[in-house]
Amino acid sequence: MITINQIKEFATNHNAVEFDGWCDKNKVFVEWLDVTLTDFNDGYYNVYLPNYAIGVQFYDGKLEEIA
Repeated sequence: MITINQIKEFATNHNAVEFDGWCDKNKVFVEWLDVTLTDFNDGYYNVYLPNYAIGVQFYDGKLEEIA
């Protein structure tokens, strides 16, 4: 199972598109809160990971916050 620290480390070092693909590959369930469906690196990619009780927010592909 993926740990919260692994999620934080990956998110810190990758953009929103890569993060979404990594979550999908590793079966980390993500609830979309605010995303640009045509390009996750355009505008907000704001998601909640309910199995970990954390939110991850990117803006224009750059990590803004993990809470």
